Amino acid sequence: MSVDWSAVAAGSAPTGVVTLKASSGQSTTVTLVANRTTVPSEYHGFVESEGLVSIQTEHYSRSTAVGGVSWEVLPDYGRNLSAVSPAIQVDSRWQAGAGPLLEYDFYSFNSKGGNITVTVYSAPTMNTYPGHPITYAIAVDGGAPITVQPMPADATNGNLPAAWKGFVAEEIVRTVTTHAANPGKHTLKLYATEVGFVTEKIVIETAAGATQYSYLGPWESVIV
Repeated sequence: MSVDWSAVAAGSAPTGVVTLKASSGQSTTVTLVANRTTVPSEYHGFVESEGLVSIQTEHYSRSTAVGGVSWEVLPDYGRNLSAVSPAIQVDSRWQAGAGPLLEYDFYSFNSKGGNITVTVYSAPTMNTYPGHPITYAIAVDGGAPITVQPMPADATNGNLPAAWKGFVAEEIVRTVTTHAANPGKHTLKLYATEVGFVTEKIVIETAAGATQYSYLGPWESVIV
């Protein structure tokens, strides 16, 4: 099944109904929406669809090293394609917004009243260095970086956090932040703050309820 996009006006979203009939006589109908959206011809990056942008973290737009330390791709790590993690260097840590950086360009068509939510899917990692829990920092465009600690504060040395069994069962920790971003071109910035942090996927939600729960998370969005 395909759509004759030349017959669909830019910015429109006409609907159609398809009836599927089995040889037994049973039938069902499916409503399809031909949502024609466009991005500027010079744009390159991820494009929102149905209220979300799903990113495999190895598909970054730009990578910036700090002090000789950069993010590394971990092939075949985790539940999807791969993961990324700052290269291990003893006692490496950075203030939010000052560490090794990965940037992801994305184009959105919606917002939640001028905001978006970003969910980072990271590997369950215990906080093993007293006083220095595993964290990362995240920002959108020129917004102030937000520092996030995926493993709860009750995960002290020698003890498991209350949520540990759930993290291990799903092999993932989800952390959510909110950022100001109206429809248009944006850049998500992922900063390293501590070595040991590992992340596989980032999901940007621009419309409430767009991300349905699933074990693997949404399929990766289109890159143009």
